Amino acid sequence: MPSATTKRPSVVENIKVLQIGDFGVRVDEKNWFNTNAPLTPAHFQVGVGYKVSVSVAKSGKKYINEILGVEDAAPATEAPATSTATAPVTDSVKAAEEALAKAKAEAAAKAAAAQVAETAKTTTGKHPSRAGYDKPLTEYDLAKDKQIARSGIIQAALQSPGIVQWSTNLDEYMLNVKKVADFALKYAQE
Repeated sequence: MPSATTKRPSVVENIKVLQIGDFGVRVDEKNWFNTNAPLTPAHFQVGVGYKVSVSVAKSGKKYINEILGVEDAAPATEAPATSTATAPVTDSVKAAEEALAKAKAEAAAKAAAAQVAETAKTTTGKHPSRAGYDKPLTEYDLAKDKQIARSGIIQAALQSPGIVQWSTNLDEYMLNVKKVADFALKYAQE
C-alpha cells in the first residue's frame, strides 16, 4: 500500500483556458484544473492553449504541475484563420521574453558599472577613503587607526600566558610584551 507521501504520476494534456479563477483555470463547461505551487492562475491567459503536466487526485480533481509549452499551431480540424490568430500570441511571448532578457542584461551592466565606480571612490588620491564617504582619510585618521591597532596588539600581548611564563620579574615581563607587540605590529602593517 503506497504511503501518503507518494508522488502521484503526472500526465501531459493539451488545454485551452476559457476562464481564470482564484484557484485554477476552467478548460470546458464543467471542468476546472487547479494549480500546484509555484504555479498560479496568473500564469495563464484566457483563450490561449497550453501543453501542461497534470496530476490527478484520488477524488478525480486535476492539478496543473507545470506549463510545458504554449500551443503554437491549431489542430488540423480548425480553420486556417484560427492558426494565424495564435501566432501573434507566441510572437508576443517571444518578444516579451527577449525584452526581459535585454532588461536583465542592462541591469547587470549598470550594477557592475556602479560597483566599479564605488571601488574607484574608495581609492581616490594618496590615501584610501572610508566606505560611504567621498573624502580620503586624513593623516590624523591614519595615525588614529594605527594607534587603535597598536593598543589592540599590546592588549593581546599583555594577556598572553606564554609571555608570563618566559618572564622572571615585572621589568622583564614588560620588555617581552613590548618586543612581542612591536613584532606583531610590524607583521600587521605589512
